[in-house]
Amino acid sequence: MQNSHPILEYPVVIYYDVDDACWIADAPDLRFCTTHGDTPQQALAEMMIAMPAWLEVQRQKGAKLPLIHQSKRFVGAHEVLQVG
Repeated sequence: MQNSHPILEYPVVIYYDVDDACWIADAPDLRFCTTHGDTPQQALAEMMIAMPAWLEVQRQKGAKLPLIHQSKRFVGAHEVLQVG
């Protein structure tokens, strides 16, 4: 039986990329699941579309879903975005 994780349990890191001049949202536990947007909110909204799609592809391939790593360590943040 496949493990099914609610997407909101996977951590998402949002940061501004100076070289690309946009906000990046990255789900470190989901390899290559990264989105971007003109604002942090837009990057996060795109991630909320990308994560379920990423997980569905893994299920279709019969791959084991990645473990959720809950990091307690903050490197730094200017603003925390609330989902939901």
